[in-house]
Amino acid sequence: MKTGKLISIALLSLAVACSKENVTSNQGGSDANQYMAVDIAMSVGSSTKAPSDYRDGSEAESTVNVKNSIFLFYDAYGNFLTSGVISATEGSVDENGNLKLTTNNQSGYVEKESKAVIVLGPTRLRPALVLAVLNYDNCDALRNLSLADAHTQVDKREISTEAGKFTMTNSVYVDDGKNIVNATPIAASSVKETKEEALKSPVQIYVEREVAKVNMKAKEGLKQTAEGKICFETPNAESVLNGVKVSARIVVDGWAANAFNTTSYLVKDVPASWLVTNPFANWYDEAAKRTFWAQDPNYSGSEKYVFGRTPEDEPGTYKNVKYLSWNDAAKNKVDSYNYMYENTTDKASARVNGGELVNVPTILIAAHVETAKTGAAWERQDIYKFGGLFYTDASLRNYAAEQILKGKLYWEYTTVEGLKKASVLPDQVIAKFVANVVDNSGSVKVEVEALTAPAEGAKLMKKEGESASEIESANWAKTVEDILNGENGFNIAKKELVCFKDGMCYYQVPIKHNQAAEDVTYGTVRNHIYELTLSKIAKIGNPVFDPEEKLVLIPGEEKNYYVSAELKVLKWRVITQDVVIE
Repeated sequence: MKTGKLISIALLSLAVACSKENVTSNQGGSDANQYMAVDIAMSVGSSTKAPSDYRDGSEAESTVNVKNSIFLFYDAYGNFLTSGVISATEGSVDENGNLKLTTNNQSGYVEKESKAVIVLGPTRLRPALVLAVLNYDNCDALRNLSLADAHTQVDKREISTEAGKFTMTNSVYVDDGKNIVNATPIAASSVKETKEEALKSPVQIYVEREVAKVNMKAKEGLKQTAEGKICFETPNAESVLNGVKVSARIVVDGWAANAFNTTSYLVKDVPASWLVTNPFANWYDEAAKRTFWAQDPNYSGSEKYVFGRTPEDEPGTYKNVKYLSWNDAAKNKVDSYNYMYENTTDKASARVNGGELVNVPTILIAAHVETAKTGAAWERQDIYKFGGLFYTDASLRNYAAEQILKGKLYWEYTTVEGLKKASVLPDQVIAKFVANVVDNSGSVKVEVEALTAPAEGAKLMKKEGESASEIESANWAKTVEDILNGENGFNIAKKELVCFKDGMCYYQVPIKHNQAAEDVTYGTVRNHIYELTLSKIAKIGNPVFDPEEKLVLIPGEEKNYYVSAELKVLKWRVITQDVVIE
């Protein structure tokens, strides 16, 4: 009977990875099951900063479900040899089928750790490399794939926040500044004849969570509404509405991570060429066994982004990127977490000043503006912006009649006093404001339903130079509508009239992964926490007419996002970003 081989592995989870070891793959195999002791340790996250910039994950984020975890073994060339699973016989698995983990209080880069024994399938060759995939419900699909093919697998599953469902894979890191380590080397000395011997020399595997974590919180001490929502008041009645200074406040209804990928590489993809080209300074940390950028399948692989503005697509959206609406963001309260797959655009695109590309991930803030009423009450209402000024519905209708229609149209009718001419009055125009274009700009136009004559037999006259002509009654509404929406009216072709329906507005804060002033890089990377602290909003944001419309960054139009905040990235590596909206 052949003796089974045992390998002890230390699995350091979520940020770090083992040092380089010599490997042997052409001897020491067995047809029988072999064993490998694993010491699983979860790291806190990735950082180019000190360990204090890391934060431990929650219990749900750190749970490892043994049933849905697999260890894939390869020879030195990356050819698949066999797979292994965690043995429950060594006391390393709890009654719920989860790996027992202990908190690591020594290393600043390791979050949790656990020792376990891996049962390997039969193989005639001694494994040289191992790849760990934890909390993945499709492990069978990874068997028999080469290491190279395993790294091309695209995960299209919806992200789950349940315990034991946060997928984790090997941390991909740089060794000695020369090599990309994308699978853990197994030294010949780690292969043992017994479980007891294997446990004495574990192979250390560092793993990291597949997703990024995003949070928006408010700076301490900010004002709140009676409902507990943070708000920012304009001082000394500086806001102007209908030409009159009024007191106003901006109320934050909620937030959400926006423009996030729905697909990701299962295992982090870091090209070896980056050792020469360098995405940005300090893009990896050898001590923490982490890299802080990755290649995205949506830019480099089969999941290529598709951009379009067809009726079937949301305007300017990309395939595999999910955009949210004002209503979506309003459901998510401040100081709560969202999870998203990493979104790492190509090097040039990632450096674009926020708002140039619709695929840059953002923190979407849903808010609304309120104006002060008599008695210190606050009021929400439809607000329109035209020509740089703000109007209520009634005042805009007055403007339309008195500033746009006047001089172009007039009534002509006979009274007992003789022939009379009169301007078209606001209450004579039966109209509503409707969406102008579907592009989340808040642009609206006038839709005239009818025109009410001031007297029976009245004629609608249209001035044409020094003369005037009568408009047939069947064309009254259309004539008024064309003038109001035309170039000398609200100029809807250039989207000059926008509506803040019920006062709704939004802000998009592009997420800066690398915040160095000279090398800003936008995006999100797995196993990072992006934490935005909102400290000030001074101006009304982008208009929202339809709260169900998906909010896509409008290229070139939203560079100034008017938010004062700080973004941090943590252990999970925490990236913080302060934002002030001026």
